[in-house]
Amino acid sequence: MTRFRSRVDALLVVPGLVGLGLPVLLIVRGLAEGRPLAGAVVPLLVLAVVAPLALVSYELTDAEIIVRAGWLRWRLPLARIRVLKATRDMWSSPALSLDRIEIRTDRGLWLMVSPADKAGFIAAIRARVPDVKLQGFVTGTSAPTP
Repeated sequence: MTRFRSRVDALLVVPGLVGLGLPVLLIVRGLAEGRPLAGAVVPLLVLAVVAPLALVSYELTDAEIIVRAGWLRWRLPLARIRVLKATRDMWSSPALSLDRIEIRTDRGLWLMVSPADKAGFIAAIRARVPDVKLQGFVTGTSAPTP
């Protein structure tokens, strides 16, 4: 098994941190105003549900890619992968960067990932799926074509 961390872009993380900071501010404000901690239940639930989603990683086994975002898991059989495509698409995905790889399957399904070691990730998939097609990458690198 090989594990890859997600690349992290401030463009995507800063708004998330601001969004997570709001429940914290509500809790602090409530405590400062003498309101009981019971008023913090909703903000604490938001933190407990959303914060772990920022922990994104990708695992390659001999049979599948396992994408982890907090407690969420996606499993994609390697035998179904047909195309790896360079993209900067902003669709929601388990990727903390816009420097992404779109993984397309034989069933038309797709998933976008953003491994920090993009070249290593592509090489690891190609070692397991030699006939996978690459689209939008500069030949011999993991950089997207201009």
